[in-house]
Amino acid sequence: MTSQEIYDLIQTTELDGSDWHIFRDVENVFLIKRDTPEGDYVYMSSQIWKNGSHDVMIEAAVGDILIAGLGLGYDALAIKDKPEVTSIDVVEIQQDVITLNAHLADFPDINIIHSSIMSYFDTNEKLYDVIWMDIFPGDISYFPEEKDILTTAANNHLKEGGKLLFWRQFAKLSL
Repeated sequence: MTSQEIYDLIQTTELDGSDWHIFRDVENVFLIKRDTPEGDYVYMSSQIWKNGSHDVMIEAAVGDILIAGLGLGYDALAIKDKPEVTSIDVVEIQQDVITLNAHLADFPDINIIHSSIMSYFDTNEKLYDVIWMDIFPGDISYFPEEKDILTTAANNHLKEGGKLLFWRQFAKLSL
């Protein structure tokens, strides 16, 4: 799917009784935000797609793919039609983020799993050709011990010759 086709699928969504929301701002950028006592917290922005930080994963996507972090569903939608991709598993810890992405239910080739990535690694033995760690905020690059544990767990789920990619490595954060 093209970026525009993906963009057209995303809906402005409010969940009753939830502090999570998808909305479009005045610059026509989609955001997932969470209302917190300290104020609004942006969890994901479609602005990120425009800076190319996801292109590396899209280009690398072959075989069985695991994406840690659903966000707005862009990565899974961007690779779902690639003939080289045989399966797409997306692990998301926040049920409300999964619910906000109800439009993804129309794509049975995208398997969304409600779990933390570490719990998923602990309970699953599937091996992947590419693992894309699209987890930010709570960025593990600030916690080297946790990154080492996560990297080891992810490497144990890679096929021989597989690739482990962290979004933070490729992100251009000057939005």
